[in-house]
Parts: sequence; structure tokens; C-alpha cells
Amino acid sequence: MSPKAAPVTLLWGEDEFLLREAALELLGDLQPVEVDGGLWQGGETGDLATPSLFGERRALLVSDARSLPDEGVRELARYLEAPDPDAPLVLVAVVGDRAKAPAALVRLVKGVGRVSEVKIPRKELPAWILKRAKVKELDLAPDGAAALVDTLGEEPGALERALDQLANAFAGERITREIVTRQFQGLGEQHVWDLCDRAFSRDLAGAMRSLRTLLEAGDAGLMLLGAITSRLRDLIRVKSLPERL
Repeated sequence: MSPKAAPVTLLWGEDEFLLREAALELLGDLQPVEVDGGLWQGGETGDLATPSLFGERRALLVSDARSLPDEGVRELARYLEAPDPDAPLVLVAVVGDRAKAPAALVRLVKGVGRVSEVKIPRKELPAWILKRAKVKELDLAPDGAAALVDTLGEEPGALERALDQLANAFAGERITREIVTRQFQGLGEQHVWDLCDRAFSRDLAGAMRSLRTLLEAGDAGLMLLGAITSRLRDLIRVKSLPERL
């Protein structure tokens, strides 16, 4: 469905990188005004309703739409009573692991635009990686794409950065599983630190994603428990030190 047919679109899912990519792809060549939902000031929809001096199409991208204040939701609801079909409005909502679309935002969009979940199942990640590699003119073999998932996990943002690194380090070469393993060997250990960072910062959804990635990669549960315990002991030691240290 084109932006003109749907003046507002709610994109939701677990991965912030994928959501942003989907939003920018939806907007195409349009340069939107971007607003963080948590920093909504009021009056942001006024730009959508005001004709451009030079005739350019307007667009508004609201990231972290789940953090919109009540007044922001009410302002959007008023605007959507008579939205400009030529001025796309895109709402982006990051949800927790296996969570559903935010009900309040779904009600806001229902009957006016569309609601779309953005995700890539694990089994489709290698194909997605190969597609991204082709855009970067990177000669990535299918087994190399699979190796990236096996080594680095399922986070598209991390996989995208890995492709950039490979493109810089092996320009013009065929990237096989052997090269990927050699380039990123040992990075699996960093996922344990990522798990601990997320868990101790109370990011439950992120911690569960990291844990699932580690378990699917074959890491032993006792090893993971030991790593978490060691990190917790480090935090307790630091907490016991005088503040001046």
C-alpha cells in the first residue's frame, strides 16, 4: 500500500534497526521531519497540515511512538480525523520479545491507515544478509551468510555492521564461511557481556534475546550461569568500594 493510500502507518516489532530501515524505505525519497515520541512538544502535526512554500511533499516520522505522551496521542487523533493523503505519517514502536502491537497506537491508526509488523525469522536471515551484501557490492557466499548468523547472532544491526567490516577488509574477494569465522572468531564471547549488560540494566526483552542467541549457538547453560554470576560478583565488589574510587 502506498503512503498516499495510507496517510498513517504504524510499524512495530522487536528490532529498532529493522523498524527504522522499513520506515525509511516506506518514505522513499521524502525527507521527513523526525520526532522522538518521548520528546513530543505539541504542534508537530501542524507541519503536515501546512502546504509547503515550494510544493514539496511533507512527511512526519515518529520514532519510539510508545513513549508519546497522552496529549501527543490526542493531537495525532485530531489530525487523523482529516489527514492529508499526500503527507505520510509513520509511527515506529519497538516492543519486547514476543509482545504484540501497542493497543493504544493500533486504535489510533485503525480505520485510517495500516499496521504492519516488521521482523525477519531466523531461517530468513541468511537470505536477508545476502541481499544486503549485494547492495554493498560484497561477494558473500551462502555459507558465509550462514556463518555470520552462527557467529554473531540474530540482531540485524550487528549483522549489517559486520557486512560493512567485511566489505572494507576483503574488497573484491569471495567471502566464505572460513573468512567469516577467522574475522569474527571470539566475538561469541562478547554476547555473554551483552547479556549481562542488558540484564543488569533491566532490559528484560534485550536480555532474553541475547540469552536465546547464546543457547541457539550451543553455549552451555552452566557456562552462561557462571559468567552471569562472575559479573554480578564484580558489581558487588565495585559497589562495596568507597565512592572516591
